[in-house]
Amino acid sequence: MIDLNGYWDFQISPLGKFYSKVVGPSWEKIIVPASWESQGIDVNIDGVGTYRKIFAIDEKEWEEMRGKRKFFRFNGVSAYCKIWLNGQLITEHKGIWDPFKVEVTGLLRKENELLIKVIKPGRSRYMPLRGSLAGFLPDVYAPFGGIWQSVEFLLKNSFFIDEVIIKTEKNGRASLMVDVDTHNMHAKADLTAEILDGEDIVASQSCSSTDFPERLNLSVKDPKPWSPEEPNLYLLRIRLFNKNGELLDEYRTQFGFRDITCRGYEILLNGSPVYPRGILHWGWYPESISPYPDRETILREIKGLKSMGFNLIKFCLFVPPKEYFELADREGILVWQELPMWLPEVTKEFKRDALKQYRNITKNLHNHPSIVIWTLGCELNKDVDEEFIRKLFDEVKWNINGGLIKDNSGSGECYGGLLKDYGDFYDYHFYTDPYFYRDLIDRFGSSWREKKPWLFGEFCDFDTVRDIVKLREKYGGDPFYLDKPKIGIDWPVDYRNQYKKLEEEGLLNRLDDLVKSSKEKAFSYRKMVLELVRSYERISGYVITGMRDTPITTSGIFDDLMEKKFDEDDFLKINGDTVLSIGWDNKRSWINGGDRLIEWDRFSYSAGSPVRVHLILSHYGTEKIKRPKLKCLVRDRDRIILSKESKIRKSISPGYVGGIDVIEFKAPRVLLPKRIKIEASLEADGHLVKNYWYIWVYPNTNIGDIEIFDPRGIIRFNTREPEEKLFVSTVLNKDILKAISKGARVLYIQPEDGDLPVSCKPFFRESIQILSEYPVIKRFCPEGLSIEQWYSLATDRVLGKEVIKEYNARGIISRLDTRTYILDHYLIETNLGKGTLIATTLRFSGGLGDQAESIEYNPAGKYLLKSIVRYLARLNY
Repeated sequence: MIDLNGYWDFQISPLGKFYSKVVGPSWEKIIVPASWESQGIDVNIDGVGTYRKIFAIDEKEWEEMRGKRKFFRFNGVSAYCKIWLNGQLITEHKGIWDPFKVEVTGLLRKENELLIKVIKPGRSRYMPLRGSLAGFLPDVYAPFGGIWQSVEFLLKNSFFIDEVIIKTEKNGRASLMVDVDTHNMHAKADLTAEILDGEDIVASQSCSSTDFPERLNLSVKDPKPWSPEEPNLYLLRIRLFNKNGELLDEYRTQFGFRDITCRGYEILLNGSPVYPRGILHWGWYPESISPYPDRETILREIKGLKSMGFNLIKFCLFVPPKEYFELADREGILVWQELPMWLPEVTKEFKRDALKQYRNITKNLHNHPSIVIWTLGCELNKDVDEEFIRKLFDEVKWNINGGLIKDNSGSGECYGGLLKDYGDFYDYHFYTDPYFYRDLIDRFGSSWREKKPWLFGEFCDFDTVRDIVKLREKYGGDPFYLDKPKIGIDWPVDYRNQYKKLEEEGLLNRLDDLVKSSKEKAFSYRKMVLELVRSYERISGYVITGMRDTPITTSGIFDDLMEKKFDEDDFLKINGDTVLSIGWDNKRSWINGGDRLIEWDRFSYSAGSPVRVHLILSHYGTEKIKRPKLKCLVRDRDRIILSKESKIRKSISPGYVGGIDVIEFKAPRVLLPKRIKIEASLEADGHLVKNYWYIWVYPNTNIGDIEIFDPRGIIRFNTREPEEKLFVSTVLNKDILKAISKGARVLYIQPEDGDLPVSCKPFFRESIQILSEYPVIKRFCPEGLSIEQWYSLATDRVLGKEVIKEYNARGIISRLDTRTYILDHYLIETNLGKGTLIATTLRFSGGLGDQAESIEYNPAGKYLLKSIVRYLARLNY
């Protein structure tokens, strides 16, 4: 029969030619299915792509088609198309993500010309980017255009099954809405619906066209539910027969019985608690530009994610081909489908288009048991009004086969959108440094709010250093996609100049170390955040940003070449069904006539001080953990500090989040900073869960003898004018600079805006720290960069190149931005005249989020401060 895939004639013409079937004289060849950008067409072109297919039907095929109805089915065209067959306009369609078909019964000839004109989302009034439901891909790289999914020729009898909607219940009942196209004929036909488990028919029902019910109800006895652990699928087969018993049409689809509901904070899959652990997928495939992966790629993604503990994929603002959902059903991974509304320009036409496209998308995908969560859009603002949201919400809810729905991923509360909530769960997108998470969670999770699940729809990104040398070897230069077209959001990134900037900073020869260090820091950051999140009963799941490195971020779990950045076993410790994490006691003090919370550095301890750590378990496996054995070990490199074993005298049910033990010991006596490792394992019936954490112990440090000039009250010591030649200052005025030029040695501390120009940048995210060969740093960081040491020293201020240049300084602790590759500094040193200035933005007194609230509660800050002063005094260095 007719093959509508493969090579087509193609040409690009001006936008004004869209409405006319007139074409130009010059053609080139292009492949369908594929975006035209993946075949050499400039991504910046904003014209009309015209496809032409000339095909003939031989005599034998023509006879076979006689009396049949003929259709073309397009599974994906981006984004607005008009279609002519043999010179006659037969349909037009707007929408990237929804398939459509058109009947061509009376128009098909033995010799045919099929002409399709396509406009992609862009700058034109015909298909404006923000009015097209193009989703987020145009902001990741660029809009894509063309017939990007397959085209099918369908041959049907006069009677055929046009559409089937399946609604299943956990008790095995399947309700079917079957639309039979009778072509306005009144001939009799019989319909049989069957559910098959393998080769066995486990339920069936028959009826006649004279009495088709509104719904067919089939029941499967003792159905096998679908879940990621046991992805049981059934086959629905519906057949249509004429009065002579001849088969007119047959419809087949796979589906599953699964039930997704909420109970308080919990999400229940088939009645049991489940904790979604998802990855954010933007649909970025540099090979195809469009989100059209082949089967091998899909399977590699699913299997790779599952091996690292993920049980969900969130398709963020795009809809992949149906094959992806079929494989998700088969392989057993949950799906969160986010519909493609993002930064919309809302007009009456946009509302009509969205309602129609959402209806088509949800009907096309409704039968997939893997899809358990739907969101209508992402980070929507006030332009998306309540009536519009309600209509979309009702439409989606009606069409899908169960699932949780939310109107706005990220919430109107956070993005200036609708405050009235249409949704089954809370959904927030927190991107921040770790010490800010507790306040955000505690405030947004206030106990007076309605008790329902809380999901992070996306969060916890970390940009690693791109291995630009490796990519240059693969592409023969910088990858094409690092030069993002000037459409969509102009992100503050500069990946295309990474190689040049590293070369200029003298860092290119250290690229391997930078890549390795950034991956280690990314893992440590995510470990810290995910363990914190798992310690909250009210948090029900999360989606990590993101799947792979893209033109706008390197926060992928996989790099550009789809290679894993992290060890599977380590990642499973923090991203599995069952996770061990740690927590601490609180502190308070009576201050100025009342109780106040005291924030202290939980990762830093003075030698000899008590350490008390709570072990917390988050268990969302499918089975109870029965009377598990708990082992705890505390050690440094040289010796074991504590070893204990205990039996938990209760079974731990799925959905449990809470403390299971306390580890107590005294911090050892040390002469230099020492890293202590705490290990814990939980074992029962072959079920083993392990994890580990680091804390730091510092020598007892007295800073009372340090001369501190602190008029800004940063260190909270004296504010008298400095009298010594060696002192710490929180101002850098003319008098201080004059004193330095005459021989003073000064440590200048500026954690906020002050006398030196600074920029505001996150410490943990979007960067790595580079430590120079420097006596103070060698002693302070014997293990290299360990993020626990910096928890209450971390700052959001950096000193830039202008300071380095003005003071002829050198960077001691530096920050390499992993998005822009700008090198800034946290601590610098310079000689001014006869004296020495060390300037820093580090927070010796903490103060950000749940950092230590003063130097008194920050052993790391106290020790580092003393070390720098001793260095300046040239003592023991």
